[in-house]
Amino acid sequence: MGESLLLEPSLAQTLAVSAAKTSKLSLSTSTQRSLAAWIKDNIRKKECCFYVNSDSKGICKCGYQRIHHVDDSIKPENYLGETWDRHRHVHEVPTDAYGDIWFGGLGQKIGRYVRVSSDTSPDLLYQLLTEQWKLPPPNLLISVTGGAKNFYMKPHLTALFRRGLIKVAQTTGAWIITGGTHAGVMKHVGQAVREYVLSSGSMEGQIVAIGVATWGAIHNRRPLVHHEGRFPAHYSLDMQSQGHLSCLDNNHSHFLLVDDGTHGCYGVEIELRSRLERLISQQPLGNRGRTRGNGFHISFELHTKPDQHLVALVIRSRLPGNTTALVLIQVYLSLSSPLPLPANRSSESVGMERWERQLELAVAWNRVDIAKTDIFTEDSQWKSSDLHQAMFSALLGHKPQFVQLLLENGVCLREFLGDQTTLCDLYTQLPTSCFFLRRLRKNIITLNMFVRFLQSRDCTSAALAASKILKKLAEEGAEEEDEAEEMRELAKHYETHAIGVFNECHCCDEERAQRLLIRISSSWGQTTCLRLALEADDKSFVAHSGVQKADMYINDMWNILDFLSILLFIIGLAFRLTTRLFYAGKVILCIDFIIFCLRLMAIFIISKTLGPKIIIVRRMMLDMFFFMFLLSIWVVAYGVAKQGILIHNEDRLDWIVRGVIYEPYLIIFGNMPSNIDNALFDIKACSVNGTESQKPKCPILNEDKMPAFPEWLTIILLCVYLLFANILLLNLLIAIFNYTFQEVQDNTDTIWKFQRYELIKEYHSRPAAPPPLILLSHIFLFIRRIVLQRPPNSYRAFSES
Repeated sequence: MGESLLLEPSLAQTLAVSAAKTSKLSLSTSTQRSLAAWIKDNIRKKECCFYVNSDSKGICKCGYQRIHHVDDSIKPENYLGETWDRHRHVHEVPTDAYGDIWFGGLGQKIGRYVRVSSDTSPDLLYQLLTEQWKLPPPNLLISVTGGAKNFYMKPHLTALFRRGLIKVAQTTGAWIITGGTHAGVMKHVGQAVREYVLSSGSMEGQIVAIGVATWGAIHNRRPLVHHEGRFPAHYSLDMQSQGHLSCLDNNHSHFLLVDDGTHGCYGVEIELRSRLERLISQQPLGNRGRTRGNGFHISFELHTKPDQHLVALVIRSRLPGNTTALVLIQVYLSLSSPLPLPANRSSESVGMERWERQLELAVAWNRVDIAKTDIFTEDSQWKSSDLHQAMFSALLGHKPQFVQLLLENGVCLREFLGDQTTLCDLYTQLPTSCFFLRRLRKNIITLNMFVRFLQSRDCTSAALAASKILKKLAEEGAEEEDEAEEMRELAKHYETHAIGVFNECHCCDEERAQRLLIRISSSWGQTTCLRLALEADDKSFVAHSGVQKADMYINDMWNILDFLSILLFIIGLAFRLTTRLFYAGKVILCIDFIIFCLRLMAIFIISKTLGPKIIIVRRMMLDMFFFMFLLSIWVVAYGVAKQGILIHNEDRLDWIVRGVIYEPYLIIFGNMPSNIDNALFDIKACSVNGTESQKPKCPILNEDKMPAFPEWLTIILLCVYLLFANILLLNLLIAIFNYTFQEVQDNTDTIWKFQRYELIKEYHSRPAAPPPLILLSHIFLFIRRIVLQRPPNSYRAFSES
């Protein structure tokens, strides 16, 4: 017992998180009252109404003790002299056991339970499951029966069984129905469900495991009984004292406890369970939109023979058209020579009129392999309209492989999406986030299928757009650094796809490949490949030799300097025209001259030697900006301490700023202060009371008119400050600059081509005439666009031919 309580920290954390999530499953007070009222009106239980002693003293023929009978059943006048009969001497009354059930412990979620009569209508139970307990209708019903006794199964077979069962249930949105007790195969099913719950990251797609057990055979059922319901009922798993009874499995999510009025009898639930499974299998498929026909039902029957170490797993699949496929899998659990688990699949044709239903089954189970080999064969002929239902289910079920398969086998998107009803259903049933963006966020590499959707015209644009979206998500939407890095890698993957496609085009026809870059894509908001590449900062794509010859203009960062320089020039010129602000205008024009000079650096981009250096300077300025935050901490810390030690009550703001920030900053560059050392102190260089505005205030003086501060302390502070600020931090800045320089230097050719392209496309879009003759060109363009309303001829789309 002690060893079982020793959990690894990671496992304990997982269990705690799971417990926190599943605690949300408890019902609200209003929902509890509504559920209790519905159950009282519709659900019944059975109890004995004629007490007859059996062979055991004090035990009735029904199996219950005398104290568990009401007074009217002890000596009923109507049944005197009769032999006890379970059909005649058991009557129905409103049930008294329902609500939530909690098994305790970490990672245990709250389930639902109800005690029902064995004669309850299956329609009523299905209504309870779907409407009151809010379970989504299943696409698949998996019924696991047999194997009620504990048996040994090899670990690899146990793992194979659990993994396969959960994969089918989770993929298809299935219900798993078992006997619900903590024994045999039902225990394995429950443990499989538990492993999935602990490993899943959200409550979406949780496995529904419904236990249909006999009420009279359940051990420790007294805590479940309450006339007003238990929310929750605390059920303890006590297998040591259960005797011939059975405990409920703590990993099932819902329990239907079938009661026929007897105690200690097994198998009471079989008839009601069969009727319920038959009803569920006849319901339309759930959660997949517009589907027709019946659902699907698989029954697992597990039988064990201890003397032969044999397990037989019978899978009955009720397929459309009342066709039954029977697959028998025998696994010899021999300790010496275990056999592998064979798999067989029936491939008998059920007629051409049933192929559509077979396809719906394959989509529901997400079995693309079966659809490729058995459904979309060379002999089959499909119309686009025949595949619309499967296409609808695949889109809502987020099955990109099936969508691709259906498109390859004849689905016409124009015809499929031409129906307004289909479009409305898709928009209303899709999640709030777009499928494409949601899959991008999950970093699914198979999303190049989205590129194939537009492969006739826009595959390059789609790849570049995906690269841009992923980089933006990595900057803003990633919760962890690992996730952001995966998004950046996937963005490079899409950029590589775009380069590969363009390279093939460029090798075949250079001229048409260049026209492809500037062709307007209607699928991506009337943009072009080059615009997408620049917005996504795909330097490798832009650095392609074929892209470098393209003529196109997109604004860059240098335009910001242009706008700022022109704005300051206008302001400075306006100030110079007035007498009052004449000098202020001169100052503004001087600053504007600095900006104009910086703008001249853009012309160096054309040089392969100087061009990358401009990028290095820009990145170093960004590095220095963040470095200044770290440096400012030391400057302010030393400045405040020095000012407080030397000067007493300085109230002049300009001299406070000088002492706290300006002087400590100059110390970094070697301008040593003279007021911290008595040997260099000059009382004539300062103002004793701070009355002279042109002199700093003197330090605190003693009777001899000498500084009274502790000289040794100020010198130590200066040495420590110089050690960290002048040596440590400045060398850190040099290392940062060196890393930036090396990073850019390794990609000199790519960066130069990228910058060269931006310069070419900028000057290409400008009028040819120089200032001031450029005004004539602007007047011509104004007349052409506004007066004549002619579109620009910079970009021309390819003709339909």
